[in-house]
Amino acid sequence: MKKMFRKYRLESIVLLMVAGVVILRVGNFGIQGFLQRIFIGSIALLQNFFQRTIDWLIAFSRSFTLMDFLSVVLVLGAIGFLFWRIRYHFRRDPDYEAIACPRCGSAIRRVHRTSIDRILGKTFLPNSRRYRCSNKSCGWSGLRHQRYHSDGSVSDREAS
Repeated sequence: MKKMFRKYRLESIVLLMVAGVVILRVGNFGIQGFLQRIFIGSIALLQNFFQRTIDWLIAFSRSFTLMDFLSVVLVLGAIGFLFWRIRYHFRRDPDYEAIACPRCGSAIRRVHRTSIDRILGKTFLPNSRRYRCSNKSCGWSGLRHQRYHSDGSVSDREAS
């Protein structure tokens, strides 16, 4: 049963949603008016939020000066420079290419990356992979850089 539910999870959820809509539509439970009031109230709240946001943006743009623009450009440039330098150091640091655990020196093995690792890999840690120490008592886990040779092949440590 558990395996079947896992296999047909999406279909089961859709079926439950359809059953819920049918019960709410056919049955006379007084829930329809309640749900309608919640829906209309939510739309009104969203409309009010967007209107206040637009009013704030208009007021802000009227008081925006050249110095404000230059400060935003400088801050964004500094943040971009920091990301570029972090990427530069990650790509050239031999510690991130090591094939042994930095704590205990045991062998490391590749494991699945986290969502944060994937985001970092797309932004400023290219070709990064997550590794974990094979020694159970150590428990180290971290990112390492995957190096490519000039012919495009993966280094020996990645091939194994």
